[in-house]
Amino acid sequence: MLCGVRRLGKTSLLYQLIHDLIYKEGVDPLSNLFVNCDEPYITRLDRPLEMILDTYKKEVYNGAGICLFFDESQDLAGWEQWIKTIYDRKQYRLVISGSSSRLLDSKTSTLISGRYLSVIVYPLDFSE
Repeated sequence: MLCGVRRLGKTSLLYQLIHDLIYKEGVDPLSNLFVNCDEPYITRLDRPLEMILDTYKKEVYNGAGICLFFDESQDLAGWEQWIKTIYDRKQYRLVISGSSSRLLDSKTSTLISGRYLSVIVYPLDFSE
């Protein structure tokens, strides 16, 4: 889980990770699903993550080694329970990003505790 303040570059880090999986590790590009969870259309859906994954598996890729990337997942109601369920099935690799204050609140940390490695991303300083 990538956490950090807004406008820090977490999305860019996700894109770099996907790029490295494809071009450095030879992962099939179709096996990577990136979802921008703060997209207005997605936030209006009922059970959006479930619908997106089902559609992806039916229409794009249903092979082994699927890696799911959820950017700004905290914008979706009930995302914690869905992520917990997906993680517990151990069918997919998951990478989640979002704003620190909302990802690390007590509800989230209780529901997915012990199931994630939190990587806090800090802004660069002037020397960097």
